[in-house]
Amino acid sequence: KKKQLIQSKIINEKYELIEIPQNAEGTYEYEENIVTYYYRVKRFNITTAVKPFEKIDELGQVQQIKGGTISGENEETYEIVEYDENSIKEIKAIPDNGYEVESITINDEQVDFEPESDKSVILNKFVGMRSNKNIVVAFRGIQGTVKVNHYLEGTETRTSDLEGNTVEQEIKQGEIGTG
Repeated sequence: KKKQLIQSKIINEKYELIEIPQNAEGTYEYEENIVTYYYRVKRFNITTAVKPFEKIDELGQVQQIKGGTISGENEETYEIVEYDENSIKEIKAIPDNGYEVESITINDEQVDFEPESDKSVILNKFVGMRSNKNIVVAFRGIQGTVKVNHYLEGTETRTSDLEGNTVEQEIKQGEIGTG
């Protein structure tokens, strides 16, 4: 008596099929054929990266600037977490001197963050993971304002320009400490 085998289904969303047996499909000659499917708990990857930006240097050349680092950015996978488990590794974005965290996305969705006193950002751990997480941080130069006064030495008397006009205070804005 021949029997037709019905393809096995994934038994639970927590598991993924890792091996389909060679005798998984077809018609069988005997009443008691054994077909074994192998599963494992699903695993999810956490990856991190820094999104560089372009900046023109003093020579007019375009440079790719990162402006900081994030934990695991040079690793293919920073952490592997099993289905419904929590991540355990700290993910920290650290800006270079003169830079700050501009944005953080997880799976292309912007997330809110609160910088630490040193301007770094520590992300919350992932709880009950059920998908891969790709974290991308972008940095930017810190913007500042400088007020420039021109006084005669040892006084608060403003200097004059070539036409005899008093030189007023200048206000300059731009990135600080990134050059």
